[in-house]
Amino acid sequence: MHLSIQLLRHEDRARESLRRDGWRLQSEELEDCLRAEHPLVQDQRAARWRLHELGLLTCGDCRIDIQP
Repeated sequence: MHLSIQLLRHEDRARESLRRDGWRLQSEELEDCLRAEHPLVQDQRAARWRLHELGLLTCGDCRIDIQP
């Protein structure tokens, strides 16, 4: 399961939250975009749950695209 994340605001806070939760982050071509994956996340439901727990699923600080 991979995520594509466009950081709009509070970039450092979002990156740190994802890293603390175990997400592996890689920068994409655009400077404000990340590719993220988590070793324990196998499906969209698990990804959404983890992002919700971090407060990132519905916040306006980033746009998230969940890719199977």
